[in-house]
Amino acid sequence: MNTLKTHEILNKAFRELPHTFVPGFLEVRTEAVSTAEEALRRISEFGGEGWIQLAEQKEILTFEDNSPLGTNEGWPVQAEAVRGDISISLTKDPDGWILAFIEKHPPRDDTDLLAATEFRRRDGGGTLCYETYWTKKDVFGQWEIRPEAFRFSGFSKRGKEDRS
Repeated sequence: MNTLKTHEILNKAFRELPHTFVPGFLEVRTEAVSTAEEALRRISEFGGEGWIQLAEQKEILTFEDNSPLGTNEGWPVQAEAVRGDISISLTKDPDGWILAFIEKHPPRDDTDLLAATEFRRRDGGGTLCYETYWTKKDVFGQWEIRPEAFRFSGFSKRGKEDRS
């Protein structure tokens, strides 16, 4: 089965959902950081458009190129940002923080697909956009299309009712 046929089948199967499938794949590279200061510095230096949750603040902070992250203090719990085809994800783990760099690429073969999905923001300020990488996997001798990775791909200002 080629990418176009898989794309057609998935769009028919999930017709009612607000996402689309396109050929492509995501490559993930991770790094560990040990201090809150380093974690914040790396997110701030990455820039782009994103969000961060700090332990000492109730509200999630958002930032973009023309309004960068305005803090270099705090205890980051989680963060995501995007700059073109590269995203960064920050998560807390017992030994510090993990930075995942996720890069979008053209498909390598017929089974590499990306699904675009949006989730409404709690503050009503639009949606958070994500891309999930789906590929063919052998599951106990049965070939299945399974999710492999995902990335934050930005904010959308349009609401659910605006989707076509």
